[in-house]
Formats: sequence, structure tokens, C-alpha cells
Amino acid sequence: MECFTKTYLVLDALDEITEQDRDELLHILGKLSAFPKANMIVTSRKEDYLITTFQSLPFHQISLSTSEVDEDIRRYISEIINKDSGFSKWTESLRSEVENTLSKRAGGMLVIFIPQLCFIEFL
Repeated sequence: MECFTKTYLVLDALDEITEQDRDELLHILGKLSAFPKANMIVTSRKEDYLITTFQSLPFHQISLSTSEVDEDIRRYISEIINKDSGFSKWTESLRSEVENTLSKRAGGMLVIFIPQLCFIEFL
């Protein structure tokens, strides 16, 4: 990293790392945070072990899990289920149940449910 004026590291879905690799990676991130030229962007769901680890590091947290994000996800899922002809054979009750379940379980992460919606449409 000494060769560069700035270095950027992007880690997506840190919470999905295996438990065996987690401690080693978090240790490495802690060491990298000491380099003034190192800039990191880390995405993750809020997990207790990550919150505890990052509190001791000089990181800034930006939360995307808000009621506004949840409502955007709900609207998107609703639009797909109610406007896509593949779901028209479903009863209103079933569409409502699927919309509610997917919205509640999304946890601010819509990308998880897009492939599932595409698959469910063909059932």
C-alpha cells in the first residue's frame, strides 16, 4: 500500500463469512484500519459480533435499515406481485401473505428476494 497515495478496499456481505474465517478477517481489517492511506467500505447486516468489533475501530457507520427502506422494499414487492401476469392466478389472500412475508424477512436487503420472486412466479 505504500506505493499508492490512497488504497480502497470494498467488502460486501461481511456477515456471510464463515465463522472459521471471521476472526482472522476482522483481525486483518483492524490492522488495515491503522494505515492512513487505507480506505474501506464494508457492507453487512447488523450482527452483534460485527457491531462489537467495529466499535473499537475508527470506522463510521451508515445504516440503511430504516423504515423508509423497508417501505420501498414493500412497495417494490407489491408492484411485482400485483402487476405481473404470472401472479394473477393467485388469490388476493395469497398475494398479500407473500408480500407481507417477503417484506418482513427482507431486512433491508431487497436483492435477496428478486430471484425468489422470479422463481415463485412460475409455480
